[in-house]
Amino acid sequence: MSPSFSIVIATHRRPALLARAMRSVREQQGVALQLLVVSDCVDADTYAAAAPLLIDGDRFVQRAGASGPAESRNLGLQLAGHSHVMFLDDDDSFTPGCFAAFAQALQQLPAQQLLSVNAEVLDEGQSPAQLQRADFSSLPAQQLWVKNFLPNNCVVYPRELATQLRFDPDIAYEDWDYLLAALSRAPLVQRPLWGPRIHKNAALEARGTANNNGQRLVDCYLKLYTRYPSPTPEIAAQRRALFASVGLNLPEGAIA
Repeated sequence: MSPSFSIVIATHRRPALLARAMRSVREQQGVALQLLVVSDCVDADTYAAAAPLLIDGDRFVQRAGASGPAESRNLGLQLAGHSHVMFLDDDDSFTPGCFAAFAQALQQLPAQQLLSVNAEVLDEGQSPAQLQRADFSSLPAQQLWVKNFLPNNCVVYPRELATQLRFDPDIAYEDWDYLLAALSRAPLVQRPLWGPRIHKNAALEARGTANNNGQRLVDCYLKLYTRYPSPTPEIAAQRRALFASVGLNLPEGAIA
């Protein structure tokens, strides 16, 4: 059976960007795809942007409750119907033809392994826009236990595994937390494939501003290090070294 993909897009009042993200999925060829768009508020403009890009099997949900992507992604996961799941931020996209390449790579892997791929970073704040490639496949996968280097749209999850996990809305790096939960259950295979595109524009937004408080980041790292113990003594040493580099001692219980 050929791999197929459910793509979960969490969105919040960015209809034009959402439409771009959805088009980048809808225009893929040769692979079965399901779009699962979850808005964390009721917004007519968001629905108007999404509706023309939905087909049979897709879902568009406007949910109640606290804003933020974590709970939106959790709801999207409940609706996933295809063999694999990917996540896409509403301001990012995929390049043409990439899902066919992902499907071909997955056919060579055991069913319950994670696949990670590389990304392009398009800086739209420059004139002309500057495109750079980020080759994550050259980085040791075990470094993910120390610090996250994978954007959330660069990992392909088997649906059976993805739907067992949940994003934690109470943690600053909910994407990293979700990825570590998956890595605790399945190995990650890295491939030098391209397709995810990260769009950056400092004039329109500041990525990660909510996470810039130093103490909040320290607390987040401590929580994740404690929740996901080091798989090897080498990783424990690297965690200690990371904290030491900013003048902190990592508690022993966070590296066991």
